[in-house]
Amino acid sequence: MNHYSQINSINNSITLFKLFLLLAPAFIASVAHAQVFEEGTHYTVIESHVSSDGPVKNEVVEYFSFSCPGCYVLEPGVDALVMQPELSVQRLHMPFGGRNAKQSQKAFVLMKLLKASEHKDAIFKRIHGERNTFGSVDEIVAFFEALGHDTKVIRAHLSSFSADAMIRKMNAEAIKQKIQSVPTVIVNNRYKVNIGSLSSSSQLPAVVNFLNSKDD
Repeated sequence: MNHYSQINSINNSITLFKLFLLLAPAFIASVAHAQVFEEGTHYTVIESHVSSDGPVKNEVVEYFSFSCPGCYVLEPGVDALVMQPELSVQRLHMPFGGRNAKQSQKAFVLMKLLKASEHKDAIFKRIHGERNTFGSVDEIVAFFEALGHDTKVIRAHLSSFSADAMIRKMNAEAIKQKIQSVPTVIVNNRYKVNIGSLSSSSQLPAVVNFLNSKDD
């Protein structure tokens, strides 16, 4: 091969490589979109949950508990859903699903009233990483004090009408939707993700996006 042939060969290789870089993202996206999840295996249709106002879109509700080991494992997948701007992700803390779940629910409500969702990971870490559940309101107060919040503000929130109303509303929603275990993930008020079918938490967004696309 002469010098010019070698140059042409190199140029052709570079062109093909650039073409690959251009097409690779589209190929990967098409493969991801091609994932098919089966009713009865990966999800369940819950017709009774369909809103009287008609079908909803882009809505995800997770019923969970800080005390629930499965919720802790699923957390990276839920975080990935929250990062998708087109989705509305609501999280409702249940009074069951692990040791001292009712106290964990109070910690969740306090976190919401303080507008301090950045403490979510710290709460999960305390309960599952350090194996230290909240055994009392005083322990919740001490925990949030250590995170820099004022004691009077903490106690005022915990004993407030807003906190009581939030807990009652979440518990009533659980009864209305017949939630019996956590984590439970409902998509568009119509599909329940079968959490046990997921190979890992990272598969949750794929299932949710698939179900969301069914209502297009």
